[in-house]
Amino acid sequence: MQSIPSSSSTRTECFCEGLPRKFVRQVKRELVAGRTYLVDDWCLCEAAQAERAKRDDEQRKRQLCQIAARRDEVIENSRIPLRFWDFTLEGSPLATAHPDLIRTLVRSARGQEESWYFHGPYGTGKTGLAVAHLKQAMGLEARESFPTAGQFWSTADLFTALRATYNDGDSD
Repeated sequence: MQSIPSSSSTRTECFCEGLPRKFVRQVKRELVAGRTYLVDDWCLCEAAQAERAKRDDEQRKRQLCQIAARRDEVIENSRIPLRFWDFTLEGSPLATAHPDLIRTLVRSARGQEESWYFHGPYGTGKTGLAVAHLKQAMGLEARESFPTAGQFWSTADLFTALRATYNDGDSD
């Protein structure tokens, strides 16, 4: 025997009465210290939940598009030479020789508060290590994170750019 739900139980489970414009309603919720705010309260019926899933999926797709657009913008402005794009901290030749250094670099890239100076003979991986650290700090290693801006400058390019800012003394 099937029971007929009472109006009160129907009201808590389905308040939209099957009407799409009523799938969601705004409800006041209390925040800390007695402050209130409005939240969306979705009906629990199948049609409303399907619509909610559809909207959530569309919002997720928009977010991924925004992240991809931001990633493209950050990459375009990063000044990282193309030959170094495949470099990662974990894939660095130094990862096996100096694992403690790599762990320290990964931790510092997350905090983005430290400066690093790499020195050594030609061909030892300094530039690759710097690029990998920069990419990690910018959030380019995680596909779904929103990357932050950063730039790679070789010493020669940096000094050339700085020299261009100096006044030659001939202006009025």
